Amino acid sequence: THPGQHDTFQQIPQSELAGLVAWVQLVEIVAKNDQISRRHFADNSSWSCIETAISLVASAIPLVLKGALFRCLASLAMDEHGAVKIWTTLISLSVLTKTSSGKLVGIQDELETRECTFKCYDSSIGFLHLMKTLFLHIKNIDKRYLLQYLQFIIKSIICQFADRSYENVSQMWHLCSAACDALYNFLHH
Repeated sequence: THPGQHDTFQQIPQSELAGLVAWVQLVEIVAKNDQISRRHFADNSSWSCIETAISLVASAIPLVLKGALFRCLASLAMDEHGAVKIWTTLISLSVLTKTSSGKLVGIQDELETRECTFKCYDSSIGFLHLMKTLFLHIKNIDKRYLLQYLQFIIKSIICQFADRSYENVSQMWHLCSAACDALYNFLHH
């Protein structure tokens, strides 16, 4: 099986999953390279691209699709306008949040229960690419939420990346590199 696509409890045939990922990657490339298209993807209310993508990443979809959606969101976050919409939606849909006891939940649970089990980190790598871009646009974001995202990157990714098992060892380095890039952008801005 292709890494990230063996998460078979999802009843999406491999050919359909590959097609969905290809479409999401197409949107990512268009948005990354064309500012007008990027603005349309972010603003068109009948498409609801940001809200739909974040609703999907907050649900139990295949990890490879989730990773592609996070990367697509990263391309929409290149402009301040899209970044603010994405931050607002991530926070409102509790993609990563803290319990009253201080435990991170959301994508943290997914990292521990799905990605570590499959030894495949497509979702976390995509999420870190999103954070790398979003951390360029943090001036109006409540610091409490920023701390949760920083905690995830530092404690759950950087401090543990060498202790995890990987189906593909290059993912280990990609995970660490993307986490460091995200932290750099946070510290730099």
